Amino acid sequence: MNRRGELPAELTPFIGRRGEVASVRRMLQHSRLVTVTGIPGVGKTRVALRAAHSLRRAFTGGVHLVELSSLSDERRLEQVVAHALDVPDRSTRPAAEVLAEYLADRELLLVLDTCEHLVDACSQMAQTLLAAAPGLRVLATSRQVLGAPGEHSLVVHPMAVPVTPEPVTPAPVPVTPAPIAPVPVTSAPVTSAPVTSAPVTPAPADPAAPESVAPVSVTALGECDSVRLFLDRVRAVDPGFTLTGDNAPAVAELCRRLDGIPLAIELAAVRARALPVSRILQLIRERPGNGSGAIATADARHQTMWAAIAWSHDLCTAEERTLWARLSVFSGGFDLVAANAVCADETLPAGRVFPALDGLVEKSIVVCVKQGHRTHYRMLDSIREYGKAQWHGPAEALSLATRHRDHYLAEAEAASRTPPGGDQVAEWSRVRDDWPNLRAALEFCAARPGEAPVGLRLASALWFLWVACGMTRDGRHHLETLLAFGEGNPAERSRALLRLAYLAAGQGDFTAAKAALAECGGLGVREERVHMLKVQGTVSFSRGDIETADKCLSEAVRGPGGESLPPTVRLTAMVELGLTYVWAGRIDAAASVLEECRAVCLAQGEAWSRSWADIGLALVARAKGDAAAAVQHARGALRVGHELQDAVGTALSMELLAWIAADEEVPERAARLLSAAHQRWSSVGRFLFGSPHFLAEHQRHEERLGRLLTPAAYADAVSAGRALPTDEIVAYALGPSDSPALTPGPSLWAPLSPREREVAELVADGLTNRQIAQRLVVARRTVDTHVEHILAKLGFSGRAQVAAWAANRRGDERRRGAL
Repeated sequence: MNRRGELPAELTPFIGRRGEVASVRRMLQHSRLVTVTGIPGVGKTRVALRAAHSLRRAFTGGVHLVELSSLSDERRLEQVVAHALDVPDRSTRPAAEVLAEYLADRELLLVLDTCEHLVDACSQMAQTLLAAAPGLRVLATSRQVLGAPGEHSLVVHPMAVPVTPEPVTPAPVPVTPAPIAPVPVTSAPVTSAPVTSAPVTPAPADPAAPESVAPVSVTALGECDSVRLFLDRVRAVDPGFTLTGDNAPAVAELCRRLDGIPLAIELAAVRARALPVSRILQLIRERPGNGSGAIATADARHQTMWAAIAWSHDLCTAEERTLWARLSVFSGGFDLVAANAVCADETLPAGRVFPALDGLVEKSIVVCVKQGHRTHYRMLDSIREYGKAQWHGPAEALSLATRHRDHYLAEAEAASRTPPGGDQVAEWSRVRDDWPNLRAALEFCAARPGEAPVGLRLASALWFLWVACGMTRDGRHHLETLLAFGEGNPAERSRALLRLAYLAAGQGDFTAAKAALAECGGLGVREERVHMLKVQGTVSFSRGDIETADKCLSEAVRGPGGESLPPTVRLTAMVELGLTYVWAGRIDAAASVLEECRAVCLAQGEAWSRSWADIGLALVARAKGDAAAAVQHARGALRVGHELQDAVGTALSMELLAWIAADEEVPERAARLLSAAHQRWSSVGRFLFGSPHFLAEHQRHEERLGRLLTPAAYADAVSAGRALPTDEIVAYALGPSDSPALTPGPSLWAPLSPREREVAELVADGLTNRQIAQRLVVARRTVDTHVEHILAKLGFSGRAQVAAWAANRRGDERRRGAL
């Protein structure tokens, strides 16, 4: 599964814009909120991402990208940001509060891309998060500023274009007047007519030739940014292209006519695959105004950009134009299967979709991105916006949205039926990657009268995404929204209510869980009786009512009708029954049901349920004194939970590994893992499910570690566990029991904080405070304060001592890594 928030790789070389990138870096040094603005197609995102990429080392918490173009509901903004940051959240608290708490002690750069349709929401969120997290900085891209206090903004202008040369004025040709014949003089009065000159009609100009201009310096022209961009993109499709005295005037004129707008230049350059530059220029000259279907705008440069897109549209084949419009229904990316399912019909047969898509990729209308074994496609926002403008009224918009919804419903229902031997992790990783499109489909069902029942089917089919992939809050939101319409047959509503009850119980909202169960019972759907009994057992287990949980879950698993439960539901019932037996002290019974569950999971390809069976078996093995087996099961659960982004499973697996390390008297490792697990529980929601059994065990180990370690050593281990990013702490937990932390531990760098350690290393590199401030993108006075704290903590009087101390720590670190 792709980690959210990673900066995307640049697919084409970054040309020019050094000044803009440097300005963004400088602004982030003085302001914690910077917005990059500009017209569509001018390169706002490229500038922001290039600046963000150059600042990765300055932020210990990383640089994270949040793409907002596909988000239409501003109420979900904080949740989308949480996804990008991999913040697990099963709680019922406001999403902004959870996000603020997560960011509070992190030094992190958040890049919010495409904010113009969510300006007020982005502004408010930025203010809330910046107030809560002193180490946070926000870099936004938008067609307009956010209007937040303290915001700095940079306008990205079109690229520089060649200067228009003076027209070559021909030398005047001397004219010898013809002799005038004498006019006879008469006595009659003479009436003189006004003197006029006949209009001169110039010869028609050759449209293929550049306008008459002075000679162009090829060397000077090649240094102009817009020309450099054009040449780079032309050479991508025609490697032998060179700038010469013959084609230089046409290249210069083309860049001028496109106003130096990068998107317009790139769309023109790709045509060089088949046309000479002079012909491309001729076609641009011949295309008037915005053209049919363009976006209305009064800004001249907006018009240039839309005209360039319209020109590219004109040069597409009929099939390519049809596909372009239809692909605009997708939110985010899509793959070939989705394109075929949504876009093919009698006018564009399925066999013609790929050739048309390939043509759009060649023309830079669609971007092809390959990640691992999967190829997917995406469109830039301006390209998608133009494509939507080509729809033939509301009827086509509705038809496309319906087909889009139906495709993702089929995908979700197929994923929920993982075949025996299937790869559940890979399947649901793909589904999660399609979340922008799934969200759009759910929102379509909620916005369109009569579509709520289909929306309930989709929300119910995505149950695994809600419960196993860290998206509980989203699942509950969509289920509650769609159920509120009161539509759907009893079976559909009953199924959705049971999903809702399960999610609410996982959040600790037992009132909502009971209400959903009561409504489900009132529908009287006999086929869901066993499923309802199972969810009642889940609620009882979550509340610590072991007796009722045992009764309900045993009947659901072993009683009549248990085999009729959906496979994943029955397996979770077995896991919960096994855990119930563990806390009741029935270890052998727990081992029996959990081992049976694990065997079924292996046969059916059920990775997630197997990971939870492993959690139960780790508890069983620990109760029997088999530490090796307990570690093996807990690590197996951790691998799957982390890959699926199951925050609860990951936190609980880490918690168990901490308990086992404490049992084995490896206190520093135990304290690190316990601290890391505790931090992850804080963003998940209820700590250890609120289970009195889990809580008592956690408390016992905390007290024991406090006795085994000195106060300083315990504090250092706790601090190290909290500081490690999730990927690193998981790698540490999966490593040998005596392995050191993946980042230098407090034993080497104590008593410095992570930021103070970074400053100390830069001091050792010979940087001044001013240079350190520039490197870390902080104010000079902040670095001054860090250096003062370092000197005070280490008892030193000068920078040379700090440099020597840091150099020694680096040496110790290298020696440790060589062991």
